[in-house]
Amino acid sequence: MFSGYANSAGYETKATNLLKQMHSVRHEARVDEFSLTRMCNLTAKLGNSWYGKQLHSFMVKTGNDIVYWNVDVVSKNAVVVACSREGKVDMAMEIFSNQTGLNDVVYWNTMIAGYAQNGYDKNAIELARGMKRNGFRWNVHTFTKVLNACSSLKCLKLGKELHAR
Repeated sequence: MFSGYANSAGYETKATNLLKQMHSVRHEARVDEFSLTRMCNLTAKLGNSWYGKQLHSFMVKTGNDIVYWNVDVVSKNAVVVACSREGKVDMAMEIFSNQTGLNDVVYWNTMIAGYAQNGYDKNAIELARGMKRNGFRWNVHTFTKVLNACSSLKCLKLGKELHAR
């Protein structure tokens, strides 16, 4: 039910209220990492940092440390996106860094994009280099984000080198 509300336009308030109800009857309806992942996505969709701060406080208070959630890379990717949209790049990087395996190009690109969209262009380029060092091939999305970062930093030489590849 929570997922239905969280994913439906116009039902955002009902989703947040349902999460509060789930927490108040903790023993009957456990608030787990899947519910919190949906809530992270919802706060990013709303673009309301107040909800994001409240959610983060709730997670800290209840001991739900997102870094150690046992969810798949798609769910963690969604949380990295939500954190990045909220400007919480440090939190996004912590989640990214603690993901075992890091075996997904999309996941790398999501973090690169998170850095770039928040003005951390040098970090985006360095992470893309780390991606290569770890044996991952860049795809069109990686190149686009890195070239945009080069442009923002006015790194014409690096941009030309990358474009030539």
